[in-house]
Amino acid sequence: MFFTASPEEGKHHLQLSEHAMLCIASDRENFSPSGTPLPLAGFINRVFANYFRLARASVALQCAARLRERQVQREQYIAGHSLDGDLPEQLRRYDEALCRAEAQQQAQQILRDLKQQKGRTLKVRINKENMEYLYGSASRCAEEAYYDGRAGLYLRAVLEEYCQLEYSQRERIYFPLPSIQHGKTVLEIRPAYGRTALVYPYDVQAQALSPYNYLLGACFRQTEQGDGWQPYLLRLSAVLECREVPLPQNVPPPGEDLRRQCFAQARERGLSYLHFPCQQVRVRLTKPEGVRLYRRILWYRPLMQAVESEDETGMICRFYCPPLQARAYFVRFGPEAQVLSPDDLRQDIDRFFTDAVAQYNSQR
Repeated sequence: MFFTASPEEGKHHLQLSEHAMLCIASDRENFSPSGTPLPLAGFINRVFANYFRLARASVALQCAARLRERQVQREQYIAGHSLDGDLPEQLRRYDEALCRAEAQQQAQQILRDLKQQKGRTLKVRINKENMEYLYGSASRCAEEAYYDGRAGLYLRAVLEEYCQLEYSQRERIYFPLPSIQHGKTVLEIRPAYGRTALVYPYDVQAQALSPYNYLLGACFRQTEQGDGWQPYLLRLSAVLECREVPLPQNVPPPGEDLRRQCFAQARERGLSYLHFPCQQVRVRLTKPEGVRLYRRILWYRPLMQAVESEDETGMICRFYCPPLQARAYFVRFGPEAQVLSPDDLRQDIDRFFTDAVAQYNSQR
């Protein structure tokens, strides 16, 4: 049964915890291509529409999923055993009673948690799509039995649960992509910057020790040197529009070699620096502190190719990575790392520390 007390013009008053309010404010800014916070109502409507089917707060949907799972298990068992009389029906009733009791306990725990939370109230207009799901006569929404007939309480439970997720999980919810089937899915993507691209997706990955998600794939480009597939990388939050399209008849799919190349480069450089050209970078690490820092600081760490020389005071190491990555990584070492080459990178880091020292000296 759907919710029946439909608020006028879709307006709902939602009391959200301070944590949820901060999380929503942060995501509205981080998920915006321009950096200007996304409209509150539009953000909440999109989160609810994308997440309610997955949320533990959707007690009725979770109960229905458990019933279907137990039905499959029950039918498999019955097919392999000879059961007399009405025993199959008794098993069905038992499964149904058990699932409904579990759902009731789950709902009671959610309501207790919501009751203990304190926060602020905001007024949000729910859009037509979500209003139809919550209140429409043809809706299959059955959550009213678990939320005292109050749709606002259900909305609140879904949003509070969303705000408890890790950033990378929330990003995937807000920017959903079609299910990637290798060899079958082709996407037309309009990014926040650059041109619309025809993308052959490989995977959605998160940078190690980073909360951000990236779409890794191949992009078909037309250049003066000829047409062809090239490695493609895009932050999920930079996807403005995305739709599945058929592969043009005159465009062959990318080869397996390119796929292996993309994953290999992602492992070697990290997703953030996949498109930047690599160079030989030589760095002297002090002993023991510089070596210890390299072992412990994993964020954007470039892969070491070789140790050229070593003595009791330090070691000279060779890396093959984008200079921008080396800069971002080794400046954190302070005096424990000295970039030896290339010269332009060495001079750039020299200016960085010289300017920093000048700032501190000028304030004495």
